[in-house]
Amino acid sequence: MKSNYRQALIKGFTFFGGLYFFLEFILPKKISSIAGFEIPGGFEFGLYHDEISRSIQIVGSMALGLGVINILQVHGANILKSKKGWGNSLALLLGFLIVVVVQSIDLNNSEERLGIQQKIRSYSTFVEHVHKAYIEESTPAIARIDALSAELEGLSESMNSDNSYLSSSLPESKGELTHNITRAIADAKSNTADLKAAYSALDSAQPHLPDPQLETEVYASIQSLKKFAELTQELTMHHYEETFGKQGSSFFFGAFFDPLGAAMFSLLAFYIANAAYRSFRVKSLEASVMMIAALIVMLGQIPFGPLYIYEDMPQLRVWLLKNVNAPAFRAIYFGAAIAGLAMAVRMWLSLEKSPLSSDEGEEHTES
Repeated sequence: MKSNYRQALIKGFTFFGGLYFFLEFILPKKISSIAGFEIPGGFEFGLYHDEISRSIQIVGSMALGLGVINILQVHGANILKSKKGWGNSLALLLGFLIVVVVQSIDLNNSEERLGIQQKIRSYSTFVEHVHKAYIEESTPAIARIDALSAELEGLSESMNSDNSYLSSSLPESKGELTHNITRAIADAKSNTADLKAAYSALDSAQPHLPDPQLETEVYASIQSLKKFAELTQELTMHHYEETFGKQGSSFFFGAFFDPLGAAMFSLLAFYIANAAYRSFRVKSLEASVMMIAALIVMLGQIPFGPLYIYEDMPQLRVWLLKNVNAPAFRAIYFGAAIAGLAMAVRMWLSLEKSPLSSDEGEEHTES
């Protein structure tokens, strides 16, 4: 008999993959003994859990790529063969390609902005690390402070460049921000120079004693660098908002995607209203109870007190929602959770029919 090795391989990977995540969830992080036998050094079942999780993310991204390829194949064929509705396929592919290009540009601009912010935010952390290494390990600090001063000098020069995120070419409404950043850089440079002088004075002192002045200069330098980082974040955000990628992304989502979504949900409202009308038609005792409960909830929702038919209507509405509606929804939730668990077990054991199966694959021919 000829076997379908592909389906057997998929079922095997599905079973062992599900078994691994099941055991990783229920087993302790480190196992010291099994059935009374000690394990030297212990055993970590999920030692490579992060790597396995990342591999699943990679597989998921590959599946996303296959979905894109499928869209291009299906709708591209509709366009090339001029099938019915090929205009819709053309609009879909054009919209898809344009959004991909715009979002790619926006992602690149965003990564550049975040990189600048992260670099400048790291300056205050750098000063803390230098000072800690100087106090605890007697690591020389002056050369490191000189490197930081050079960085700040370069950023100060970039304020005069129109090609930099720290450029001074801002609209008049942002002129105060430019002035504040220029002053923040000057303060950071001045505090860094004072910090270097404090380290030099302490190096020349014999013996080295705790210097309150050095601690003061370290604190002042860190605070000035943090203030500079906050202003830089505001400035880079302004530049980012002015980029083509960000404006294009906002345009496509604000002018196309959001209105289309609103139109879709507005159409669904008519179907919901139709379903509510058919559900609330009083033809049985159950429908009568549902209709009365719905009226109480709607009347209890009215925010204007004098319109209440009954003054305790809001409290009655709350009682229905908490004591009748909530338990019913909780029961539905438990039922759905149990059904989901049952479906997960069936998928784990490959009891569900695979979408990859075919009549040809299930046929058995004699060898």
